[in-house]
Amino acid sequence: MSNHVQIFFPILVPEGSAVGTDQVQESVGLRLFPNPARTEVRVEAGCTVREVVVTDMVGRSVLHRDCHDGEQSVTLDVSRLPQGCYAVRVGTDQGVLTEKLSVQQ
Repeated sequence: MSNHVQIFFPILVPEGSAVGTDQVQESVGLRLFPNPARTEVRVEAGCTVREVVVTDMVGRSVLHRDCHDGEQSVTLDVSRLPQGCYAVRVGTDQGVLTEKLSVQQ
C-alpha cells in the first residue's frame, strides 16, 4: 500500500476576472447552429475566424477548415459524421474558443 500526500494550493482570482472560456465566448459571440445538427452547422464568431477543428470525444480530429479570407462565419458539412457529441475548436484573432456540438442522423 502506498502513501500519497495531496497538497492543494488556493488560487486567488480578482473579482471580475475571466476564469473560464464562457465569459470570453460571450464577449466574442461564438455561436453554433443548428445544434444539434444533421447535415451542416454554421459557426459564427464576433471576430475573424482563422480555423475550425471538430474533434470526437476521444480527441481525434474529424473535420478541419482553415479560413484565410477574414470570415466571421463558416459553414461545415457534418453529414458524414456519425451521430454523437463533438468538440468544435475555433481559432480566432482573439484566441481559441471551444463549444460542444451534437450531430444527429
